[in-house]
Amino acid sequence: MVQKKSKLSEFNKNKYLSFCDFVGIIEIDSQVAQIYGNVKNQLQSEGKLIPENDMWIAATAIANQLTLIL
Repeated sequence: MVQKKSKLSEFNKNKYLSFCDFVGIIEIDSQVAQIYGNVKNQLQSEGKLIPENDMWIAATAIANQLTLIL
């Protein structure tokens, strides 16, 4: 059994799930993985590596034709 550290854990869980329903969740698939590899290779060849998570976010945005706002 997982120990809950908050007296509001059920409220917080429901708030989180509601947020996820509102914004939606984009899955990582083979297309995203392929784009990730291309992005990483391109950045490596230019000597401009960025954090791994940022490359995954960029690849996900590219694969889903989304605009990434910084």
